[in-house]
Amino acid sequence: MSGTAMNRFLWPPIVVLASIAAAVLMWLSKADPETREADALVPVVEVVSVVRRSLPLSVFTQGTVMPRTETTVIAEVAGKIESVAPVFEVGGVFQKGEVLVRIDRSDYETALSAARADVARARLRLAEEEALAEQAMRDWNKLGAGEASDLVLRQPQLAEVRAAAEAAKAALALARKNLERTEVRAPYDGIVKEKFVDVGQFVTGLSGNALAVIYAIDFAEIRLPINDHELAFLNVTGFNGEKPSEENRPAVVLKAEFGGKAQQWEGVVDRTEGLIDARSRLVYIVAQVEDPYRMKTPGVGSPLPMGLFVEAEIEGKVIHDIFLLPRSALIDGDRMLVVDPENRLYSRPVSVVKRDTRNVVVDDGLESGEQVCVSPVEFVVEGMAVEPVTARPENGEAERMKPIQAR
Repeated sequence: MSGTAMNRFLWPPIVVLASIAAAVLMWLSKADPETREADALVPVVEVVSVVRRSLPLSVFTQGTVMPRTETTVIAEVAGKIESVAPVFEVGGVFQKGEVLVRIDRSDYETALSAARADVARARLRLAEEEALAEQAMRDWNKLGAGEASDLVLRQPQLAEVRAAAEAAKAALALARKNLERTEVRAPYDGIVKEKFVDVGQFVTGLSGNALAVIYAIDFAEIRLPINDHELAFLNVTGFNGEKPSEENRPAVVLKAEFGGKAQQWEGVVDRTEGLIDARSRLVYIVAQVEDPYRMKTPGVGSPLPMGLFVEAEIEGKVIHDIFLLPRSALIDGDRMLVVDPENRLYSRPVSVVKRDTRNVVVDDGLESGEQVCVSPVEFVVEGMAVEPVTARPENGEAERMKPIQAR
């Protein structure tokens, strides 16, 4: 075998062996990695510092605006409608005493004339019978002996004609009343809700069809449902049927989107309905708003239309020595996480007075100046170290709020 061929077979093993030797040498000469103890992780939590305070606890609810008085107008006499007022249409505003509908009065004018004639005849008959009764008494005093009977003295006849005269007078009064009833007048200031008749239509009186449905605009009412236990936080009567006095009627603020923007109206609590709804187990508070359509004060504020759905805030009693915190501070329904001066986290039971989706009111279980955790903690171990930071404005919002809603 020539030298050239031998070199071709020897070089590859030599290269491999050299590579292995270099790798072993590098592994033997590498330095041990530096080791150090891992830092312990301390969770950061947001906290608020609690302070005892006095706070009005408002009750938030909702309801629909309704008229205090609503009336179905029915004609008291029959006849054809001759005319209707320009305001006699849905949405028309009228004043008390205004004529809304006029019914044909010709038949009632005739009836009035006939009643007047009947009264005249009855008076004539009464005068004649009184004269006859006087004559009978004189004749008996001249010719008779003893005591005369009533029939001889014409007392029954006199009583009959007197009764007929009274009946004729009553019929005349009724005829006058029926003639007046041909003009259907508004019983109060109000608005037409529904209209059922128009010119030329025949109406049949009390036993027939309705003319319209109207409602008064002096007051609007809103039935506001609340839980029965919330009555304890309101200055309202319970179930004794009494209304609160004028100076003790809780204020009610109504809010709604109307006319393309947020609107607000002010009212008062008028009464508490004396029953609990059997289906919902709720109590109803009735709020009133005076002059909802701003008829007395045009241009001042926005009208409050009937049928509008509104959010309501009922002014509540002032509760003393309580803590107000964001709802996020509450865990397990009745516990809170408190950070002690050594930045250790502990859970503590608290007494909850009220709560809603944003806030919670506590009257026991905390002390003024303590720091309460308002951010979520994934794993809680009693006494664990934490790094407290002041809560962000959105998490500490309850600290800036005055009322708290109750639902």
